[in-house]
Amino acid sequence: DVNIKPNQIQLAGGGYPVTSKTEFETNRWYHVAVVYDGSTIKLYVNGELDNQVDAPRGPINLCGNSDKRRFCIGGSLNSRLLNGYISEARVWKKALSQNELQNNMCYVSPDNYPNMIAYWKFNEGEGNIVKDHSKHGFDAVSAEPLVWPTGIEIPQINK
Repeated sequence: DVNIKPNQIQLAGGGYPVTSKTEFETNRWYHVAVVYDGSTIKLYVNGELDNQVDAPRGPINLCGNSDKRRFCIGGSLNSRLLNGYISEARVWKKALSQNELQNNMCYVSPDNYPNMIAYWKFNEGEGNIVKDHSKHGFDAVSAEPLVWPTGIEIPQINK
């Protein structure tokens, strides 16, 4: 959107956009989490609540593949791409608390979390398929060529 700075993130769709108050710096890793509890969408940055919006809508569908209903990672429905890297993405079937987010920012074991729906680690190194490590089979397929950088070490996030 024209009123959003290029270094902000906006979760849009469904008529309830939420935009980060945080202005992200280049060459720095961030942990970003979005939690929807059925009535509010909350955006967390590095484990802290950054912004929220009331959003009384129905369930989220990861499997929609129409031109108007599609779950996208690192881009938007209209092919606006994230200018950056993604280390991991996870989807849960319950709204996580702030404490749960803070305790699991850098790693989780899918075997220990039955409420995890999908877990993409983005560590394949080649190809255009990102494997779902949750064992539910929601492998992500990129329509665009993926860049697989090497030699990047992700630091622990400081809150």
